[in-house]
Amino acid sequence: MRSSAGSRTTHVSTAAGSCERRAYIPATIGDPTPFVIGADGELLRLAPGGFSQATEEGNTLLAQRVRALASAEPAVELYAGAGNLTVLLARDREVIAVESNKEACVAARANLAARSLTAKVVEADAATFVLPKPTRLLVLDPPREGARTVCEAIAAGAKGKSKLRSIVYVSCDPPTLARDVRTLTAGGFTLDSAETFEMFPHTSHVETVVVLSRRE
Repeated sequence: MRSSAGSRTTHVSTAAGSCERRAYIPATIGDPTPFVIGADGELLRLAPGGFSQATEEGNTLLAQRVRALASAEPAVELYAGAGNLTVLLARDREVIAVESNKEACVAARANLAARSLTAKVVEADAATFVLPKPTRLLVLDPPREGARTVCEAIAAGAKGKSKLRSIVYVSCDPPTLARDVRTLTAGGFTLDSAETFEMFPHTSHVETVVVLSRRE
């Protein structure tokens, strides 16, 4: 463990044989703040006791795929956590990241700042957060219980004047995902694709990413 005396720069050899300079944040003795390798290959700060995916390799595949599937326009991200997806989405679009845990919001802002990225991190309950009217892209990564209230509100809004056109939904629980997708399709959205990611070998648990779009 490094002391808090100062930061250092490490030279990392890449596959091409070149040397990459990467600055590491020094640890403070007794500091409980956890770090993992984010989907962009850089350190990702978590809230103390915060959630991370089972493997860094699996998380990279999942998060990079979410970014690829998300349409290239301003996005609202609900259940943003410490910014695991935010630090990818914010590279090429405006993002409003909504998270209810205060420490996770602090970590998300630090992760964005460490990458010289900007996004609006809002400390709020995703279930009651009102999507700005111009929102066209929504990214969801809820806990196991899913996003029932959010999806019911979206479905109701889709029948009115909502401008929301695309949803990328990340789920760790197929039954609650099926419930929420059924709500959204009943509200005017079409299920465009569904992809699974094996995060927990030899178990029945998978991560799933679905994309939905609103029928005109």
